[in-house]
Amino acid sequence: MGRRFLLASISVGLIAVAAIAVAQDSGTIDRPPVGDFRHGRHIWIVLGRSNNTGTGDPTEDLKAFNHAIAVQATSEQVTLYDSLVELTEAANRDVQALMRKQEKQTGAVPLSGSISALDEAVRRVHGEAQRFLDSFSTVQRMGLRELPSKLAKTDSDLARQANLLNAKVGDPSLDAQQVTSYANNLDHLLATVRDEQSRLGNEMGIQDVSDGQEISFDLPPLRSSIEIEKRPIAIAIDGTMSRATGQSGFRLELTADASDLQQNIVGILRSRLNKSDGCGERLAVQWASLAAQARASLAVVQLHLERWTCIVSPGNPRELAEGNGEVEVKVTPTVTPTNLVRLSAEIDRVNAPGMIADQIRSGSLGAALREAVTQALSPAVDSEMDFKTMLPPVAQGDAVIEKAEFREAGGLHVVLTAKIPISDQQLPILATQLKSRLPAQDALHQ
Repeated sequence: MGRRFLLASISVGLIAVAAIAVAQDSGTIDRPPVGDFRHGRHIWIVLGRSNNTGTGDPTEDLKAFNHAIAVQATSEQVTLYDSLVELTEAANRDVQALMRKQEKQTGAVPLSGSISALDEAVRRVHGEAQRFLDSFSTVQRMGLRELPSKLAKTDSDLARQANLLNAKVGDPSLDAQQVTSYANNLDHLLATVRDEQSRLGNEMGIQDVSDGQEISFDLPPLRSSIEIEKRPIAIAIDGTMSRATGQSGFRLELTADASDLQQNIVGILRSRLNKSDGCGERLAVQWASLAAQARASLAVVQLHLERWTCIVSPGNPRELAEGNGEVEVKVTPTVTPTNLVRLSAEIDRVNAPGMIADQIRSGSLGAALREAVTQALSPAVDSEMDFKTMLPPVAQGDAVIEKAEFREAGGLHVVLTAKIPISDQQLPILATQLKSRLPAQDALHQ
């Protein structure tokens, strides 16, 4: 049941992604809700829950996400924007150089070289601005509203002012005061152009010099239960999907809270390992802990081992040896070439007398310990693994698991990161497939 709930939540999140395809088909785009939903380098939308990063209204959050994904810059636009910013800054340096030179002049101003260089710099800004604005799609223009036209107008004013100054080159009446006036106007217009560029770039998810942003949204949190050694273990799963500026694919991060498993690890290992063979080994788990360490999970287990025999006196077992030991078992998740997550366990440290140490390092006890810890952790990892097969057909087979790791954050967590390379061309297909599955998903919540 928990895995089916996970599918429902992922589908809700992907509907937000696919909604832009509907906007493209209809030629309309929802305006984002009132308020600034940008936070630092991320545009973060929360679906299905209320916190400081969202409005608390799923409908409004969905509108905000639709807007952000619609106007997000392509990789080509990021390149054009960075070039435009660099050219604008170069033109600004030329203006500053001209102003420094003219301060030393009196009467006629022999600055034709500087003025011509400035005019050429402004022409390059104007040409790159036109290429950047011409790259906008219809949906981007509608979503960005007045921002592109504001940049276009200010850029035209800048080019016109540079032309006026350049036309004065060679005019004997041009004096230092006039140059100062022209330069001040150009300096003001360049600052305005740069401000308009920044506003437009921020709205499209672009930061200066290719320092991109992400559009992200949280999937609704899930609560499910798994059974380990007849013990119900609560698992809470949170998910985040994001798309970086200039990329077509989506990054999925699922986090399973395994702190309940962490709290029950002693009982689970006792159920798997404790034994009392009257004429053989008697093993008892005295204490155990589970924590994350450098992407892996580390189980510390304290054992008491006794060895008994009935050979000398049948029916009357005699103890041959006993002792206590402490073992560290390190479990590391790895992603296989077949896109699966496998857990591998190794004995990391042994603190025990000779008999127990030998049994742990090279005997059956060590193998039993590794298997018991791995089997205890596997259900928590498996609780996240069905997400790929339950995605709509257009996304199945494309989702690639990139990384799996354990983290300690107020309790043990299993974190799975995957890439879902859904292109803009696939969004209409995704939208159709999600719509066809909605009734079945809605039924899961009733």
